Amino acid sequence: MNDIQILFDEPWIVGGDFNAILFQPERNKPEGCLASRKFFKKFVKQHSLIDLPPNGGKFTWTNSQQHPLLIRLDRFLVNGDFQDHCPSLMQMRLKRPIFDHCPIMMNCNSVMKPVSPFRFDNYLLFHPSFLDNMKLWWASLVFSGRPSFVFAKKLQGLKVLIKARRKSLGDLQIQLDYLEKEIDVIDYRKWGQRSKGKWSKDDERNTRYVHQLASYKSKLNNINCLRIDGDLSYDKSKISAEDVNFYSNFFSEQFPTWPRFDELQMPSIPVEDNIQLEKPFSEEEVKNVIWHFGANKAPERDKKGDPISPFLLILVVEILSLMIKKAASSGLISGFKISSNGTSVQHLQFVDDLIVLLDDTAEQVSI
Repeated sequence: MNDIQILFDEPWIVGGDFNAILFQPERNKPEGCLASRKFFKKFVKQHSLIDLPPNGGKFTWTNSQQHPLLIRLDRFLVNGDFQDHCPSLMQMRLKRPIFDHCPIMMNCNSVMKPVSPFRFDNYLLFHPSFLDNMKLWWASLVFSGRPSFVFAKKLQGLKVLIKARRKSLGDLQIQLDYLEKEIDVIDYRKWGQRSKGKWSKDDERNTRYVHQLASYKSKLNNINCLRIDGDLSYDKSKISAEDVNFYSNFFSEQFPTWPRFDELQMPSIPVEDNIQLEKPFSEEEVKNVIWHFGANKAPERDKKGDPISPFLLILVVEILSLMIKKAASSGLISGFKISSNGTSVQHLQFVDDLIVLLDDTAEQVSI
């Protein structure tokens, strides 16, 4: 392997039955050969190999006994260059036919990539010409209509221009990787000379390799396969359709007798307070809010980092409380009474903590 790595500086992949495990959870029973596990782990680190996360099942071999021994012996390992060429790699364990090993299939186009929202990168503000360009772009975007419409369209146009500018500056991650390589070379020369080459054998200095290992943790959060009607499916369209169908049924309304929003009696505020709320914002108020913005979020602090979220929470919990009271008055839930003539308590609520008092019946729990 050392000779191959020296002679061929290209993307490569190695796979097969390694007859060893990397971690104890890759075996369903304790014990096993600790020496072979340590040797295999050292081999993977020494050659900067990446162990792809398995899908479709953890174990690939069984002794087919009544109380079987299950081990992950088969796998694919790739180097960093192979990952750069195929960022959506995934190895899948297929069904075991007659043989005691399960076949492993490598899929190079597996991840269902979601559409990522636009995010403004703060490092753009440090570019010497960025703010001047922002002023020119904003002045060049001309629309007609209501002020809110013009403002929204200008933001949309500005987003396109910022994306183009960011692309022209190059990929920041690629530039960081290049600088880290340069730092590694300098550190290698300095520390390699002091330690007489011993430090260069350790994998701690290979920051690119560490980053590649970390990137594969995110793949574990992707749904690459799903059991549909008893069969394991890797078809992206079927998985998407099943997701939509599951959550549509999960969040569908099954109890039409539940109180509706338009039936609720909402509490009102005094006329004086209503007038104050409907007053237009003054230029000084808007200016004061903008000038107190933090570097990355709105002013003030709360548990969501958004100054309007407490008001949204109040609106939601107020509606929920009214709906529970309406359900109690309609006889859908009973609540709790300390005495026969006492006040009925249906729920206790504080901020986002809620206790609902019900009878121990399936109907009330389902509601």
